[in-house]
Amino acid sequence: MKYKAILFLFFGISTITFSQKITLTGTVKDSLQNPLSYANVLAKPKEVSKNSQFIKTQYFTPKAT
Repeated sequence: MKYKAILFLFFGISTITFSQKITLTGTVKDSLQNPLSYANVLAKPKEVSKNSQFIKTQYFTPKAT
């Protein structure tokens, strides 16, 4: 039982250690350099493996008046 607990902790910690977190920031603009509200952005790697995972998020910035 102790062996299983140690093995579980080892794999749990190694998974957390090697996970990646990337944050994209910026503004999507049209041809007149006006910010676009409700724009969708998809970032994906050049090479996609079977284990790749994607997440879609949406933020909206109200237009300043």
